[in-house]
Amino acid sequence: MNTEHPFNPRNAEEIPGPEGTDGDAVVSGPAQELLDPGRSDEYVYAYLEEHQPIGPTEHLIVRELAQHAASVDLLNEAIGAIQRQGAKELPEFARLVGETGSAVHDAVLAGTMSQEPLDRCEKRLRLHSRGFHRALSKLEELQARRKNVATGDQVIPPNPYSTEAACEAHMMERFQTGKCCCPRCSAREGHPITSRRCWECAVCGSQTGLRYGTIMANSPMPLTKWFTAIWLMLWRPTITTAELVSTLGVTRIMTVRKMANRIRVAMNAEDASDLLAGLDNHYTKYQAALPEPSARHPKNPAVTEACSR
Repeated sequence: MNTEHPFNPRNAEEIPGPEGTDGDAVVSGPAQELLDPGRSDEYVYAYLEEHQPIGPTEHLIVRELAQHAASVDLLNEAIGAIQRQGAKELPEFARLVGETGSAVHDAVLAGTMSQEPLDRCEKRLRLHSRGFHRALSKLEELQARRKNVATGDQVIPPNPYSTEAACEAHMMERFQTGKCCCPRCSAREGHPITSRRCWECAVCGSQTGLRYGTIMANSPMPLTKWFTAIWLMLWRPTITTAELVSTLGVTRIMTVRKMANRIRVAMNAEDASDLLAGLDNHYTKYQAALPEPSARHPKNPAVTEACSR
């Protein structure tokens, strides 16, 4: 059993750390290669792209988020490494002292859960996790305040398609009104098959899914999620992925990011109305029905009279 290996967590305190540290670092000496600056830079680039900060304060908070995230991932790796190392060493120790059976099992469990480096890692993990959530809350607060100022405290109307049935009815209406044709024979006559959520052509008999011709085609995501994401991005094109994740309730951020990219590309396409299933037309109607800014925010009569003097 080689207990003098430089990566052995039990010898972490014996390895000299960098100058100016407090000597309580769990990873030091040769293991400092794990803390390559490029590792944290990857987090910085990812969070800059995701949150799109504006101004030095938001950039600073995003960098703090990236540092906390990198530290959390590194500490999780360290905890796993410490547990694996302890599980490897303790059976050998038990063999040397003559323990067998359940005593070895108990020694392994006790050793992997009571090592001092493991306790320090878990303590720092909790600190970085709390720091990450505090910074994220502050960033969301700043961005919400900035966007409220930029949009004049604009309130986004509720999505008119809040249920899956309403979304399917809207998608079916595209076929019933002749906006969509059969992809096989280009005929526009047909009838809906509600049980299969498709449209059957009256000429060739082929069946076409309701999502045909839109960015939602071939996507397992429910229509309500797509409609909500499109509606929000039509009203606020600069909405961040983090805000969409919070609103849609989708746990995988990469899925929401791909949805947002599809929507942005569709909004700039020539056939945007077809790709967005006509939701942009509803947005235009809502916009036209809104009163003018002066009517939405009437001036104070007393202030107006004082200024006219």
